Amino acid sequence: AVDMSGTNVFPHFDRITLSGTAPNATEIVLPKGPLLFSVRPITNAGRIASSGSDDGALSDNYLTIAADTTLQVQVSLRTDRTPVMYVASGTASTVVEVVLERPA
Repeated sequence: AVDMSGTNVFPHFDRITLSGTAPNATEIVLPKGPLLFSVRPITNAGRIASSGSDDGALSDNYLTIAADTTLQVQVSLRTDRTPVMYVASGTASTVVEVVLERPA
């Protein structure tokens, strides 16, 4: 898992190398509160879901992100639940760029 829950300076930028075993997911633990979560897979397509397990299979309910394309999701969980997103490579190991922002 990649723990970004302690992030308190925004925007926050990160690069994560995903498993080459598709569709194994990497869990990204997000800070609580309203958040804009952007993800961009480099070179290879990626997948994103709001459920899954770290280093396990990605949920069947995922969205495919074309290579070198940015997807932005507004996360607005205001419960005691820890907000997480799951990302996975579509075919082979790839790097994803992640941006966390607080909405205005």
